[in-house]
Amino acid sequence: MDKVHIAKLFNGPSVAVKVQKPRIDEIIKIDLSIMKFLAKRIDQYIPSAKPYNFPTVINEFELSILKEIDYNQEFYNMTKFGSLFEDDPTVYVPTAYGEFSSKKVLTMEYIEY
Repeated sequence: MDKVHIAKLFNGPSVAVKVQKPRIDEIIKIDLSIMKFLAKRIDQYIPSAKPYNFPTVINEFELSILKEIDYNQEFYNMTKFGSLFEDDPTVYVPTAYGEFSSKKVLTMEYIEY
């Protein structure tokens, strides 16, 4: 779904730049429509599958995957998680750079391991 590049900011620090695959959102939406169609048909025509409630499962999956491909959401989660553990020396969260991030690009501190 994405590719990570190592870069350097103008002021010096190395960063990891996560770039979303072009048009992945369109591809995912097409896949979701196919999955919804199949889930509805399974629910209609295979009585033994009804307890699994595939349409609801697919709807929940859709909510999850659409959040996953929104790097603004990932940026928010990183900064929130970092603030929750800022006083815990056992947890380190890379700095995320909002000014170099967007819905399809996430720029964060590069950590070499």
